[in-house]
Amino acid sequence: MSLNHPNRFPDNILYRFPSSTLHNSKDGVFVLELLDHQFIYKYANPAGVDLLNLTENVEGKTIDDLFPPFEAAFLKKYYYMTASTNQITTFNSYKRSHQRIGTYETELTPIKHSDGFYILTIIRSHSTNFEQFTNPLILKNPTNLNEQKTSAEYQLDCDGYFLKANREVEDIIGYLPFELVGTNFSQLLPFNELFKVKQYFQQVLEGQSVQFKTELVHKNGQLVTFKLSLKPDIKNGKIKGVTGKVEKMLKREVVTS
Repeated sequence: MSLNHPNRFPDNILYRFPSSTLHNSKDGVFVLELLDHQFIYKYANPAGVDLLNLTENVEGKTIDDLFPPFEAAFLKKYYYMTASTNQITTFNSYKRSHQRIGTYETELTPIKHSDGFYILTIIRSHSTNFEQFTNPLILKNPTNLNEQKTSAEYQLDCDGYFLKANREVEDIIGYLPFELVGTNFSQLLPFNELFKVKQYFQQVLEGQSVQFKTELVHKNGQLVTFKLSLKPDIKNGKIKGVTGKVEKMLKREVVTS
């Protein structure tokens, strides 16, 4: 039985957990059932339970039960993609563990069974340079205001979820980079700015670069005015996401919005 080809498992595999191959795997292994538009956990191996820092039985829980709203929305996007296309979906995610930022590859495999639709989830940890980009421990002295930066850079996917952010982002909006990864940019906007910013975001997905003024909600809850610069992230001739820069507004600075 190969973890590389989970869609080749016999139909009765779902009723024979814990199989030794999955149960003893060092990768996190989960089985979720799609029922009434909810993804419900049916199984998790010990490595998966440890990965999610679970202290109770996962069976019967939904994605919304186990993750905060922004992270649940990020995950469900890929689960729904797997269910709608009936194809294997792979994506990367990031998690803070033992004072480090780890990156994980998640593979979702659809399994059609006679009594329902299931998704086999395998989460593999692998080394990355991402920690060098987001390590929250490498911070400037926050009491030294002269060292604080006035701009920060980040990357979004085509749905507006943060993929990366550099460490200067804490000086700008108060969040450490790992806190933003998996969050949708709309969650940082006040309601009255949502429509305008989404229009600019759509323009970038159509190939334009834009610059505009908007308000963002700082981690301390205050509304702060910033200048945002967005441009398409183009790879192999296709737009794969959005690269952005957020800058503090100077008192005399005027930006056409």
